[in-house]
Amino acid sequence: MEYLKDRTFELFRYTLPGVFLIFSIFLTDDRIETPWIMLQVIMEEISLPALLILILVGFIFGLVIDQISGILTRVFWKSHSRPNYSSDLKITNSQKLALVREKSPSNYKIIENSNAFKGMCDNLAFVFFVLFLIASVRFFSSGNKYFWVFIILVSIISFLSLCLKARKYSRWAKQDVDSVIDMINDKSL
Repeated sequence: MEYLKDRTFELFRYTLPGVFLIFSIFLTDDRIETPWIMLQVIMEEISLPALLILILVGFIFGLVIDQISGILTRVFWKSHSRPNYSSDLKITNSQKLALVREKSPSNYKIIENSNAFKGMCDNLAFVFFVLFLIASVRFFSSGNKYFWVFIILVSIISFLSLCLKARKYSRWAKQDVDSVIDMINDKSL
């Protein structure tokens, strides 16, 4: 069951953002007035091997997105701006996680879930930002202005919401790590 759970996290963290990015890139084609037409053609014409290739390519794109969104997170949100050491124990974050994994496996799973959700939100936020850029360009080059305004609004709202949610998951994970370390430290005294 744990294996299935891990694969589900990979699906949502890598494959889903990668497939969304592929569809967003297809929106740059001027022959497509609305994505609904593109989706209708794809659903009618796609075969199982083509679907599997789309999922594989989406996964690969998702891995690239994960790296890019990680860099952007550190640059723009300064999520790693606090010191790498706690005030009570002089150990690194990696050492903290190893200690939590060893001494409190159930809390470690919760922390890893928070980190997985944070990564998924970061990756999807990046894709919605790209969609925002594409929709903004298409707004000026397409005749269907109302549709592209709608996509612009949905993408910017989704981008901001996902960024805020990712920050919340990151904060929860860091607080959980520090709390468990403090509990372990108190027990060892």
